[in-house]
Amino acid sequence: MPTAKESLRAELNHSRAELLALATSLTSAEWSRRTSDGWSVVEELCHIADSEQGLRTLIRLARLGLPIRLPSFGVHLRNRLLVRSHRTRTLSDALTRLEHERERTLTQLDALGASDLNKRIYRPLGGATTIELAFRRIVEHEREHMQAITQALSQAEKR
Repeated sequence: MPTAKESLRAELNHSRAELLALATSLTSAEWSRRTSDGWSVVEELCHIADSEQGLRTLIRLARLGLPIRLPSFGVHLRNRLLVRSHRTRTLSDALTRLEHERERTLTQLDALGASDLNKRIYRPLGGATTIELAFRRIVEHEREHMQAITQALSQAEKR
C-alpha cells in the first residue's frame, strides 16, 4: 500500500499529465478561448501555476509552525490582478511555468516528514485544513480549471 506522500505524488503527476495533454492538443486559436471566468485558456493555465505557488507558500509557513490566516477578501482580487498580468503570455510560457511550479511542489512534498502532512494550514477560501489536504487541493483546483477549459472548448464547437 502506498504511503500518503506516494499517493499525493501520483495524484499530482497524473493530474498534471492530463492538463498538459489537454493544453498541448489545442490549436493557437483555442488558446485564446474564454472560459466562464472570462479568462483565456492561457490565462487559466497561468492561474493554475499561480495558485499552486500560493498554496506552496502556505504549506511552507505551516510546516514552520506559522499557519497564518489570510483574509479571504483578497483572494479574488489577487487572482484577477495576476491573471491580468498574464494577458501577453503564450502557451509556451504557461507550459514552462506549470512545469516549474510542479517541480517545486514535488520537491516540497519530498522534503516533508510523515508528521508534517497532519500540520494545520489555513486557506483563505477553505479555512482550516492539513498540509496533506492542501496538496490534494492543488489537484482539485487543477481539475476544476481543466473542466472550465474543456467546457469553453465544447461550447465554442457548438456555435
